[in-house]
Amino acid sequence: MKRTVWRYVLALTWTLGLPVSALAGDLPVGLNLGLGLLMPGEVNVDVSPPNIPVDTQAALMLKAGVDVPVIPLWWVSGRVMYANVAVQDREQLVASLPTWFQDQIPTQVSGFQVEAGPKVGVELNESLTLKFALYGGYRAISGDTEFSNSQGFALDGAAELHIRLGEGWSQYWEIGFLSQPYGGREGDYYLVFGPLLYLLAGVAY
Repeated sequence: MKRTVWRYVLALTWTLGLPVSALAGDLPVGLNLGLGLLMPGEVNVDVSPPNIPVDTQAALMLKAGVDVPVIPLWWVSGRVMYANVAVQDREQLVASLPTWFQDQIPTQVSGFQVEAGPKVGVELNESLTLKFALYGGYRAISGDTEFSNSQGFALDGAAELHIRLGEGWSQYWEIGFLSQPYGGREGDYYLVFGPLLYLLAGVAY
């Protein structure tokens, strides 16, 4: 399944990248790196039965992105993100579950995602630009139990405030959300969650 996903990602990159590059002309491609904090939240594991709400702790997250211009202040944006998230109050959660399922709850999980989508910008003044983006893509989650390994569809959004530093560089601050309307481990469970907020800061070129 992972090979199939990567084929789709590569096909999407080629399909979007060639016409976008032609439209953009001499506009520069942008690169960005960021470090942020994923806020505590709740994910829903539907084993049917039971339906298990799992609370997550705050976690550091990393982001690397590329913005391919279409026209001024309009980009096709792609990014990869990673976070290592711990389960909150795990012992209390495990005690509430059926005995056969208790060993399947991980202490922490790692999330990796690759996604793309449109990004638009508004220039507030000579030094400030506000950008908005909506992303869709692939998310893989792995934990310290085999049962916790899953895949899903990432549907995320972000707002970025860029402060120009000169010579093409800028500092930016970002607020956004991560969500997963569909996903899980095939044949075992569904894993879905609504918006999980994050804050992030970084540099762009």
